[in-house]
Amino acid sequence: MAEAPKRRWFHHLLDPSGSLGPGGSLAVAAALAAGCAVAAAPTGLRFDGTLDVHLAGEAIPWSTAALDQLVSWALTAAIFWLVALLFGRRRGPGVMLGSVGVARLPLALVAVAALVMLPPPDELLEIALTNPLHPDLLLFVAVALPCLAWCVTWLCTGFRTASGLRGWRLALAFVLALGLAEVGTKVVLFAPGLLIPPAPVEVEDPYELPGETPAERAEAFVGLLDDGRFDDAWRTFTPEMAGALPAHELAMTWRSTEAVMGGFEGVSERRTGRQGGLDLVDLVADWGSRDMVVRVVLDDDRVTGLWFIAPEDALPPG
Repeated sequence: MAEAPKRRWFHHLLDPSGSLGPGGSLAVAAALAAGCAVAAAPTGLRFDGTLDVHLAGEAIPWSTAALDQLVSWALTAAIFWLVALLFGRRRGPGVMLGSVGVARLPLALVAVAALVMLPPPDELLEIALTNPLHPDLLLFVAVALPCLAWCVTWLCTGFRTASGLRGWRLALAFVLALGLAEVGTKVVLFAPGLLIPPAPVEVEDPYELPGETPAERAEAFVGLLDDGRFDDAWRTFTPEMAGALPAHELAMTWRSTEAVMGGFEGVSERRTGRQGGLDLVDLVADWGSRDMVVRVVLDDDRVTGLWFIAPEDALPPG
């Protein structure tokens, strides 16, 4: 009986699951998922999709890090296996699980590059909006794009190894599987958060806004944002607001607005009203490119709403 031809070095780079075998692929994939989860929790890395990785801006719970790995690896492999069955190829799901798991190694390299090369998410968003050709961004893209292509290549060759499909059937099945997996992982990870309101967060050391009137307190709150004191601004929130808008997301919201509008230059007019027992304060603000209103909603001395609206939608003067 003739021996199978030996695999050359480039075969290992293009199809590692075929070189490792089912058992080896599963072992490597499990170790990779565990390592990614351990690294993700303290650093705030989110592996939140088949081909997705980004910085959350703060540490994430271990349960979130583990769920990211379970969904992006196991659910992707399950969808790939079901699509392979649809096209008439029946092999054990363990082979697909190992193949998909090993193929995620390049995404881990992207995550390392993001941690090393990129600033915090709020600063990154401002840089991306104001200077998309910033050297740090270009360097990261130069590293991330080849790794992403490498990941897709490994997913394809792993899918071929695990399914036995070839030719146009392989191409059609892989594109379908990849699309369904990307959508499916996003739905599982994010649909609950869209349907279920965030849990309230009690602020342990609230920040007291200065001022005797709602307008003065609202302007003091915006002053904290303008000074970059986002943690202090977050500490003025009600529990419901604190749970819905963490401090790092508040920073991203403000800085992205500044980047788009051209920078905050001050308040030119204050308008107040009441609705549902809450104080509404519309601060007509001067920005670098045009006027826009910052609406601050106050429940006594706590901030319970923040909106950016057009001047024509603001409260009437007087």
